[in-house]
Amino acid sequence: MTVGSKPRRHAATTRAALAGCCLTAALSTAAGDAPAVPGIDPWRLGMSRQEVIEQTDYGPYAEVRSTGGLETFAGRFDGESTHVSFVFADDRLIQIQVWAYQGDDVEKALASFAAACRYLARDYGTIYRRGEPIDVPLDAASLRRLIPETMLAAGERDGIEKLREAGEVALTPQEFRLYVAGPPGTEIYASFIRVLQLDLSYVFVILRQRGS
Repeated sequence: MTVGSKPRRHAATTRAALAGCCLTAALSTAAGDAPAVPGIDPWRLGMSRQEVIEQTDYGPYAEVRSTGGLETFAGRFDGESTHVSFVFADDRLIQIQVWAYQGDDVEKALASFAAACRYLARDYGTIYRRGEPIDVPLDAASLRRLIPETMLAAGERDGIEKLREAGEVALTPQEFRLYVAGPPGTEIYASFIRVLQLDLSYVFVILRQRGS
């Protein structure tokens, strides 16, 4: 993950790196009692590109250069207006990515991560870490204890200025995931990401076809 001296380039490369981070291979778990076709209303995996765009109450949709997919800033997740992006293969929706949080407040990010886990638990049941059910309440304080302390350390508030001055510098996002057992052939998880060099946190909910 790299960042250049221009703010626009920084935003583009950060988005591309985060997209790549969330497109990596994920843990395989057995399917439980879950919706037959996973999705975030009104979208479902397997939709065509046109079917996604036809959900006009949640548009407008824009092209995403880094993935060749689409995005909208008028999606709904857990009752809130939310940025949602979509990845396609062979004109079928293979990944839905909900941008549940992005900002520089770690406590808000943790609260958002806990809310994302509760949302997934309501639809899919047990939350897993490394293939084992977690036995803690799905609140920010309890989930915080599962996340490595190094991820929660204070970041550099002026990090972006330092990176711009230095030119091309590698960023090192750190990610922590919790999973649910979706239908066969799918991966569904909540992702907590920290970029300490920029003191930024991200929370994503990912629903995807396995192998995509």
